[in-house]
Amino acid sequence: MNKKVEFIDKSKITECWGCEGTGKKETKTCELCKGTGKWKEDNYILVAETLSGKKIAFQVDGIK
Repeated sequence: MNKKVEFIDKSKITECWGCEGTGKKETKTCELCKGTGKWKEDNYILVAETLSGKKIAFQVDGIK
């Protein structure tokens, strides 16, 4: 039995929401973006094929 699963990366890089893109929060480096000012919003589409050959898709926000 072969299971076919495909992940499609639909992630977006945006301005960090914690520091508003500055890379600093108060006088310290922003911990969320580690000073880059950029935030990666994880978003993936998981496409799986059933045993009967039909495809089904799920939107997920992280892969571990």
